[in-house]
Amino acid sequence: MKGITNDELFKLMDRLSINEIGAFIAGASPSDVFCSYQDKYYLNTNESMPENASEVFSMITKILTRAIIAGELKAQIVMNDNGQNLIQNDLNKDWLAIGTINTAQTTITRNDIKQWLENRGVFPTAFFPNGRKDDYMNPNHDCYSPDLALCVKAWEVAQTAHYDGTTKEFMANWIKQNAQAYKWENHTNPKELMGDTKAKELASVANWNKKGGAAKGNPNLKQPTPPLEPPMPIYDELKINLPQNSSFSSSDNVPF
Repeated sequence: MKGITNDELFKLMDRLSINEIGAFIAGASPSDVFCSYQDKYYLNTNESMPENASEVFSMITKILTRAIIAGELKAQIVMNDNGQNLIQNDLNKDWLAIGTINTAQTTITRNDIKQWLENRGVFPTAFFPNGRKDDYMNPNHDCYSPDLALCVKAWEVAQTAHYDGTTKEFMANWIKQNAQAYKWENHTNPKELMGDTKAKELASVANWNKKGGAAKGNPNLKQPTPPLEPPMPIYDELKINLPQNSSFSSSDNVPF
């Protein structure tokens, strides 16, 4: 009689302890976690694990414990009863006495740990078997879509490109010229390159300028406002308003 696999067992674990999470992220199994005579948990490594599995397990359990204490990660906390620590997150609040967190019994939900990891841009295989979210641009991904990759990249390029004509026209031309680089294939006739109809279809998906109309240069960069001319100095204004021929004569009698 055959039992379930480790992958199937992992899928049944909606709540995981800090130690179990550390083991999975380190590329090991929770059954490889042992407790020393000093009540310290460690990973019993073997050749099938990554070389840094032990260090990763140790660091992950510490990082998760600190995140829980700081209130950055939800958890069902279980404290050890040997000794207490004083903590304070706000100088205006009272000090709190807590014991050390029991990493073997403190648990975190699968969704909470995945969200916490994702927010930090870390995507370990155990929790993200299909890779990170932006792997849709990776042509080696099992779920890679050339159409999607071309639309996304055309949208990005058009943000900073300088072009005349409509945004859709620019995107269609770019998609058509770069289709092969993104492993796009014509399923009707693999020997033929992408045609105008398909390029325009993808450009319509990526186009944000649904109103149409021609755009000059980069439509997303505002043209700089020309600087105002400096005001004319007062003495220049007076000089301009003076008459060409003055009635004043140097031969007139001046009483001083």
